[in-house]
Amino acid sequence: MSGRLAVSSFCVAGSRLGTDRWTHSVNRRVGQFYRGMIMSSRVGSRSIMSNRTIVSRRTVAAGMAWAVPAVMLVAQTPAYAASGDIVRVLDSSVACKLTGGTKRYQFTLVFENTGTTQTTLCVTAGQMFTNGAQCEDPAVTGLPFCTTVAAGTTVSLKFLSVPAECLSNGYMTLSYTYTLVGGTTVAVTTTVPFNSVSPC
Repeated sequence: MSGRLAVSSFCVAGSRLGTDRWTHSVNRRVGQFYRGMIMSSRVGSRSIMSNRTIVSRRTVAAGMAWAVPAVMLVAQTPAYAASGDIVRVLDSSVACKLTGGTKRYQFTLVFENTGTTQTTLCVTAGQMFTNGAQCEDPAVTGLPFCTTVAAGTTVSLKFLSVPAECLSNGYMTLSYTYTLVGGTTVAVTTTVPFNSVSPC
């Protein structure tokens, strides 16, 4: 009887031991499975965060690449741009034609210095474009020509064109420069209309 009890106890103990080992093995595998999922999730999360960081840095870098030149361009915009040029050519400028001997235009260009300091004005280029279909488009001679213009005053400058057989009304493309306080030079290109060209 005691022998059967011992064997029975041994079998029960063995059964329990096997069960415990099987349970431990299952728990360990389940634990490994879940840890694997957690690690995979963490790795995936880190990968996603890493990708987001890269995109974010590239986006910021691209934004900086465009933002810096924009700021530089704004910084280089002259202060007079909001209100127009300080030195301007007036509508009172006129053109007449010289017909005795060599035919050519004579221009009287009137400039005004609207600033508060004296400036140096330089007329650098000019060309007359006539409305006549068969007429030449003569250039202005004697350029470049520079002079000083006091603050708040006007100056009248006379120029001649190169010889031209046909003297008609039209307009002039005119280029000139003037200086600001501190030595900055401003370049201007404008159009001056001459709707009527009478004999000088």
